[in-house]
Amino acid sequence: MPRRSLPPVLFALLALVACFGDDDAVAPEFEPAASPDLALEEHAPVYIVMFHDGVDAVQAARDLSAALGTRPRSVWAAVRGFSAVIPESRLAAVRSDPRVAVVSQNWTVSLPDPVREVRPAAPRWCIDEPSHPACNGDTGDPGSGGQIIPWGITRVGGPGTTASGRAWVIDTGVDPDHPDLKVDPDCSANFVKRGNLTIADWEDGNGHGTHVAGTIAAIDNDRDVVGVAP
Repeated sequence: MPRRSLPPVLFALLALVACFGDDDAVAPEFEPAASPDLALEEHAPVYIVMFHDGVDAVQAARDLSAALGTRPRSVWAAVRGFSAVIPESRLAAVRSDPRVAVVSQNWTVSLPDPVREVRPAAPRWCIDEPSHPACNGDTGDPGSGGQIIPWGITRVGGPGTTASGRAWVIDTGVDPDHPDLKVDPDCSANFVKRGNLTIADWEDGNGHGTHVAGTIAAIDNDRDVVGVAP
């Protein structure tokens, strides 16, 4: 039978149930007497009552519930507390009980619906600098042709001029026929011998090495991009 993974939300709910399992969630066995106050305030908010260390949470929850004339919605032995509808007229009495540490209203928190981000078609540098020559004047559109200077290149001070520089790229190889690169085949080599690969198999079969080489030294030739040191 194929195995299926649980969605993250369902997994979190199962984990929460495990934390407050049968050993922790205790349902009181008594039926409290009717309370005129609760009858008048049946829509009173739900409160979470936490007890001090050393207090028998189950017994204390039963005692307070009996005094309130209500039935706890949940009782937690492990975290020493319970939740119940508590009318405004009884809150002060509950808070003054020496066994009680905290009384907090139970709020429902809702997250807003996710908003899908619509990314602009123009690259970042055309948004920040729409008058850049590579962005068709002030249109902010790089167009389908021509050459652009990526924002990251200008961010690090490129493109710069090099008289006789040489850069070595240790990566997945390089495309020797790429029109935007000057590749010296005599200085290119494969240092990973695996299967039928030979020392001459240095051409890029992945694309990452060619991308890195372009970031470093793509030619300033009115096409594609310009590197940091063309």
